[in-house]
Amino acid sequence: PGASGSTSCSTLSISRGSDVTWRDNLMGTHCTALDACSSLIALGSYDGTIYLYSTSPSLGWISGVGFRSHPPFVMSGSIVRLSLKESERKSSNDDKEKRVEMLVVTSDGAFSVFTIMPTPCLQFKGTIMPAMNQMRLSATHRSAQKADDPSMFPELARIMFTQSKQLLLILCHKTKGNIPVGGLLQGFVYNRDMEIWMRVSDGRFMFSKFFSTVPNSKLSSGLLSKIDRSVRSSSNGSSSRRRGIASDSSASEMYYVNEDDEQSLQSFSTRCHCEDRLACALALHSKQDFMHWLRLYVRSLCVEANTVHLRLVVNMLLDRVESTSSDVAANTNTSSLPCWWLSSAENVLGLNKKDAVEKIIIPEMTKNRSLQRLTNEFARELVLIT
Repeated sequence: PGASGSTSCSTLSISRGSDVTWRDNLMGTHCTALDACSSLIALGSYDGTIYLYSTSPSLGWISGVGFRSHPPFVMSGSIVRLSLKESERKSSNDDKEKRVEMLVVTSDGAFSVFTIMPTPCLQFKGTIMPAMNQMRLSATHRSAQKADDPSMFPELARIMFTQSKQLLLILCHKTKGNIPVGGLLQGFVYNRDMEIWMRVSDGRFMFSKFFSTVPNSKLSSGLLSKIDRSVRSSSNGSSSRRRGIASDSSASEMYYVNEDDEQSLQSFSTRCHCEDRLACALALHSKQDFMHWLRLYVRSLCVEANTVHLRLVVNMLLDRVESTSSDVAANTNTSSLPCWWLSSAENVLGLNKKDAVEKIIIPEMTKNRSLQRLTNEFARELVLIT
């Protein structure tokens, strides 16, 4: 921006060494976001305008020249995030066709995903305000909440597409005092069919046996684990401990239970943690994470000899397969998978349900001798439906 009383102006230029080979001046505004790919440059401005530039199709940006390829696009607020993603796909003539997608976030919380090349169109749009408001409400006591206090809202840390083409949002608390429940960073994935954000990573399961703020290379290398590592590492304060964000509070203070009940608190916290991770692994289409957390889930049930939940898990896997496999074909290529325990498909993320019982559940159950009778019962069921 210019000085007081002057007109704002932004300059976009291309240089080769110390020589400026091309420039464009944008009068009346200033740049707030900028991104580029091999085919386009996108510039977002304070007044909510997006400018797109292209270059030589044969030489690319090495030509040192650009031109305005599209009319200015006007959004609902100042541009705060702008990203371009370029890919190639085969056309109907078997020729390679460039495809450019653009993700835009504005200051009012709205986001939009566009296809810019080959034909400009809107893919989908929404708002990040529900996720931000959820973090605001969970970070403060009800008596201290003020809807018009902008300092209580989290900041946008990152918004991007994952490898499975899911829109991932990471928000960061701006707290200066105690770290709030859920942690400084929290991750969300947008469900396009439901037009709603799903929280896939935070620090609410700090009492689980499998929760740790310490990075561990032995964990799954799936997308969900990568998000978890990023989110949990932010909760590592200067004096972090295993229970991370709740290191200054006991379980009894957190959940209003007696000290004698802390063991049972850890038990159901671990079970809830595993169930949550399984559901989120499905939402992210991450087979590695799904297998990893299914194994940990069954292991925790076996250690406690929780026969009720073990029967429930095996029943959800085997009974559904037995009763519906002849009527419903497995489909693992859908954009939104059903809940794994309600799915009538034989496979979930390419993992056969019967194989899951045989290769994950039964091997874990054999480690506890008190489950021998139940293990034999499940093994017989497998033989009958094979």
